[in-house]
Amino acid sequence: MHRKQASWFLAAVLFLLAAAGSLYAGGAKDTVLSQADSLIENKEYDSAIQILTDYVKTNPEKFNDAQKRLQKIVKLREKYNTIADELLDTLVNTPEDDVRILDLTDQLIAIEPATNPSTQRFLDQVRELAAFNNNRNRLERILVQARSQLEQGNYQDALETYSTGLDIYQAEYFNSGFGPEAEAVASNGLEALAKGISDFGSLLGSFVQGAQAVQNLGTGAVSLADARRAYSTLALRMEEISQIMGSIAGVGNSYESQLAILQRENNALGDRSFLSFANRLIRGPAGQDEGMLGVLDRFWKQNIDPADATVFALAENAYNRAQTAANNRDYSGALPLLDTAEGFAGLSLDLINNWLSFYVPAGVPTQIVYDQPVVSPMVGSYLKFHSMGRAVSFMREAENIGIREEAIIRGNYQALPLWRQGTLALSSAVNQEQDNRSAFNAMIRELAVIEGAINTETETLGVYSETLAFLADDAESRTELPLLYISQAGSIVMDLESRIGDQEYQAIIRRYTISAEDLSREVTARENEFNAANIQVEGIQQNSESGEIFLSHYPTEALAALTQMGQRAAQNLATGRSLLALYAAEPQSLTGSGEVGRLYANAQDLVNRILNLQSRSGTVMAAARTQIERANALRLEGDRLFQESQTALARNNFETARERLQMATVRYHDSLAIQESPSLRTSWDTRLVNHGAEIVRVENEIVVRDVRNLVNNARTNYYAGNLEQAEDQLVRAQSRWSVTNSTEEPEVIYWLNLVRGALSLQSGRAIPQTAPLYAEMSQLLSDAKRNYDEGVRLLNSGQRAPGLARFAEARQKTRDVRLMFPMNQEARLLELRIDQQTDLSVFNAAFRQRLNDAVAGTKPAVRSTQSFADLQDLVQINPDYPGIRQLLTQAEIDMGYRPPPPDPRAIARSNELTQAAMTIINARNSTQYEVALAQLNEAIQLNPNNTQAQRGKDQVQTWMTGTGTIVLDSHSQDEYTRAVQEFTRGNNLTALAIVHQLLQNPRNQNSTLILELQRRIESVL
Repeated sequence: MHRKQASWFLAAVLFLLAAAGSLYAGGAKDTVLSQADSLIENKEYDSAIQILTDYVKTNPEKFNDAQKRLQKIVKLREKYNTIADELLDTLVNTPEDDVRILDLTDQLIAIEPATNPSTQRFLDQVRELAAFNNNRNRLERILVQARSQLEQGNYQDALETYSTGLDIYQAEYFNSGFGPEAEAVASNGLEALAKGISDFGSLLGSFVQGAQAVQNLGTGAVSLADARRAYSTLALRMEEISQIMGSIAGVGNSYESQLAILQRENNALGDRSFLSFANRLIRGPAGQDEGMLGVLDRFWKQNIDPADATVFALAENAYNRAQTAANNRDYSGALPLLDTAEGFAGLSLDLINNWLSFYVPAGVPTQIVYDQPVVSPMVGSYLKFHSMGRAVSFMREAENIGIREEAIIRGNYQALPLWRQGTLALSSAVNQEQDNRSAFNAMIRELAVIEGAINTETETLGVYSETLAFLADDAESRTELPLLYISQAGSIVMDLESRIGDQEYQAIIRRYTISAEDLSREVTARENEFNAANIQVEGIQQNSESGEIFLSHYPTEALAALTQMGQRAAQNLATGRSLLALYAAEPQSLTGSGEVGRLYANAQDLVNRILNLQSRSGTVMAAARTQIERANALRLEGDRLFQESQTALARNNFETARERLQMATVRYHDSLAIQESPSLRTSWDTRLVNHGAEIVRVENEIVVRDVRNLVNNARTNYYAGNLEQAEDQLVRAQSRWSVTNSTEEPEVIYWLNLVRGALSLQSGRAIPQTAPLYAEMSQLLSDAKRNYDEGVRLLNSGQRAPGLARFAEARQKTRDVRLMFPMNQEARLLELRIDQQTDLSVFNAAFRQRLNDAVAGTKPAVRSTQSFADLQDLVQINPDYPGIRQLLTQAEIDMGYRPPPPDPRAIARSNELTQAAMTIINARNSTQYEVALAQLNEAIQLNPNNTQAQRGKDQVQTWMTGTGTIVLDSHSQDEYTRAVQEFTRGNNLTALAIVHQLLQNPRNQNSTLILELQRRIESVL
């Protein structure tokens, strides 16, 4: 406030007092004075002056009472003016005295609130500025005090010092009306800060002890287990302090966010806020490791840095010991050392990972290293111990391979001498050396994989050296040790790889030596076998009873010996070629020279000897086959065909069984014509003849059963409406029946006629895919359906005229279809649906008449296929119409499409006939089987569902079937063959005479071969 404004206040008061003296008159009630006292008490001085002035006018006798009160107001305003003058002096002369300015401002407001808005704004601004400066100075003092405490390591005191400033602007914040949400942010934060400070105080001692315990590990020999135990205790404390860090940092974040919200709502708010000052206390001055978060950070580093250094040193020492053992090829001794080194490297990474959970909430930046987030200050350490762990892993894999190599060297180098001594089988010897080679080769491949991983790791470290260069001036220093670790692992791997390569080469030599020596033995044995067989073919000299010398030839025995020798030679050749293939698959550098090259040349020579032996053996075997191969080939062919016939019969493949048996008799006959064999004739007259009779017997049972199944399936398909399938099954039944029967089966004929009649009713209802116009008709139907669907959609949307137009287009398409296929069901149904959609009431009204007309047309007197199709379409379009299903069933009966249900009299007669027939069957009266069969056929005709009659019929037909002969005895076969030859030459009468002579034998009268030949001869006469 300017001095001019303060003087104005004083002048105004004096003016009012003067006016009050001149207005004294009249009387008033004492209640007015009480009211004036209340107004003065409430600092409403202008109102009090007004009522006192009016009171004096009406109550002059009370002037003194009113004057006292007016003087009181004057004194207060004089005091106000005095304080105002002092405030003006302070603002002019000592503006930095915020405490004095704030006190004077509060005194002015306490005496009398400013009634002038400008004055009030001025006072408010002065007060706010003074309060802000005062609070800012207080904050600075807190920061200075806490900084001193931090430097002395008094972390708990520093936290509590920071917490003393949390009352700055706190009351004003909660009284500012920011709303429940903003107040909740502040109050929740205060609670979290208080808890965090308290928790830190509780944690401080145990944390220091845990960190010290880890540091103490560096003072002597420490096992990995001891280190892990010490770390596990510290890890719990680290987790707890990380939670405190996260909680306090979270408060800072929430305060910062809430302050931004309030500042957007009130541009004048600035930093004069509880949230702003509290955030400074949490985060500390910019660029300084202070504030509550700075306390935790310094405390962490003071305790964790030495602990980290201790564990890191233990890891490095463990690694150095393990690396030395691995370098010295102490495979078994290196493994536990590598395990320890890996454990310490992992422990180091665990410590580094704890930095992440501690610092990320405080906003410390992170980097992604090997797909893991790492706080930037620890990237170098993370790379170091991650690479140490990888190097140890590579070394361990190499050491395990080295152990396997040593085991092979100790136990598996005796295969070659043991095989030469005869105490070890060839396959075992070869397998052992092949296993050795494979094992060594597998080790080399494994080492190559490790080497590839090492190279990848090296490249990755190079990439990190470049990408993380911004974190420090010397990025390469962070990857120097990691690269060294990986390089050391690589040296160990390459050394082992070279040593195992030498072992693999020796295993290759031993393996090929065994194979070469074995093949040489086998080739010599085959050459001896050939020489012995060749003498048998050329002839062995024998002495007759008269003393003459003759040569005995043993082509059969020789052929067997040469065949066996050839098989062995083929095996030897396969072995030799396999051996050459193995050589060919080897690298040229291996087979081109040295011991392996010599063994390769020897194997090629052995294979050439086998090939030469096979060529000479072929010539000798050809001579032997000239004498015997025709007879033996035919006999073997007959045996093969006979076996195939037996196999076919076992599988109920009777056609193949008959065919193969007849072919076998021909082959045996031809063989006997070349070389007589009593044993073969005896076998023919027993095995072949009996087998032929068995085919007839077994096949007849199957035929009866197959026909019954086909008829039953056809009936099922018939009733299901699958007429084409039913017809196909009945035709198959008819054909199957003819295999063992010369007469038609009446039950098959009955159902075949019924099915074909029904098929005629469905002709044209669907367009077969084989129809010439199938594609065009399908397109028309598709277009009609699309127009119909569009018409329905238009009608449903209230567009009747366009919808009817679509219906008209659809109807034109269906008419085009029905022009070519009048009975097409799809077109007819679509037209009915168009009528239904066009006017449902008219359609429903006409439906009954359509139904009646269709039913009338299916009656036996008419039997119109058009009417039956109409009825089917009506059922399809309105399947729920009352009684319509029953009408369709009756129409199927009337049209002959479905057999009528048998009446009770027919069922009774059918049962009577069945019982009579079963009496004959049960008595096994074979002379009456024909009568029983006739009775059963009639019973089935009266009641097609009479299953007892069907079973009885099948049984009696099985027993009645004649045992047709399909194989002749060997002598009859000779005559039959002669008859065939005469017929082929055109001597038909001679052939027929032979046939008649054959038929004189009762066993030949049912021979299908003779009867078929008779039919053929008679057909040309």
